[in-house]
Amino acid sequence: MKKRVFIWGLFFALIVGGCAPSHKTNPLREKDIQARFDLANSYLAQGKPRLSLLELSKIEKRCEHLPYFYFVKGMVYLSLRDARNAVRYFKKALSLNPAYGDVWNNLGLAYVLLHKEEDAERCFKKALSIESYTTPEYAAHNLSVLYEREKKYPLAIEYEKKALLQNWRYLPSYIHLAHLYVKIGKYKRAVACLNRARESFPDNPRIYYLLGENYLRINREEDAKFAFERAVELSKDPSLTRMARDYLEMLK
Repeated sequence: MKKRVFIWGLFFALIVGGCAPSHKTNPLREKDIQARFDLANSYLAQGKPRLSLLELSKIEKRCEHLPYFYFVKGMVYLSLRDARNAVRYFKKALSLNPAYGDVWNNLGLAYVLLHKEEDAERCFKKALSIESYTTPEYAAHNLSVLYEREKKYPLAIEYEKKALLQNWRYLPSYIHLAHLYVKIGKYKRAVACLNRARESFPDNPRIYYLLGENYLRINREEDAKFAFERAVELSKDPSLTRMARDYLEMLK
């Protein structure tokens, strides 16, 4: 039976916050430009990056001095998995605002796609060093996944814990941290981690499914049964529901 494992796809949550432009006339106050940005971000969130690019092309000449414009364009190319163009536009954003934490984080993701792990690590750490960066849990989490790929499990665990210190309601960090504990055979710690996650997300079926698996690993079958039953009750994912029911059948 296949386990649910953390994948790189979780990296690509859209981060569309920008920094305030420093020029005298803020073009984001112009209604048509703001509307284009809103449409571009909406298309990006819907998985339609080509339409997002089309909207950005209509305002490019008026926004060439805006770091946020290049950030969004870089995010579009990142969504298209065109890492070279993503790097190109993220670097343009940083040339205008070197303290743009969201850009540093996503530049790191672009380098991951290019298999430039050292550059990615540098970018994630740079993002974490910026005091004004409002979502440091993203960069800490990305570092954790990067270190797991390199089999540096203590560092991976350290940075996932840092992510949760920054935002105790960041679900990907709980799930990945539990996954890391399983990788090193610390099943009781995985259970404790998932129970903390359950306190924050009491209706999340994936947490219950993973709890069930880890209760089985430490021979707590009744707890595992309860967890799988809750996963079935809450899940709207046919695949997860089926796997939880398979476990319940096994536990009869």
